[in-house]
Amino acid sequence: MFIVDTAGRRDLIHMRLTTPIAFVKYVGANHETDYTRLDPWIKRISKWKKGGLKELYFFVHQNHEVESPFTQ
Repeated sequence: MFIVDTAGRRDLIHMRLTTPIAFVKYVGANHETDYTRLDPWIKRISKWKKGGLKELYFFVHQNHEVESPFTQ
């Protein structure tokens, strides 16, 4: 399953897990909301793990790099 999360297209975060492997491309907007937009992902990934997620590739991308959200 491949999901892209882009500012202005928040509907995509509501997709459900359809495979045990997910790739999420998180596109930042060089805006402070890049951090708060990550919060729903924490909950979604936790739910996916309980539902059988085995592998997750979470890629943070900025079209014009100024400040990417720091993730651990």
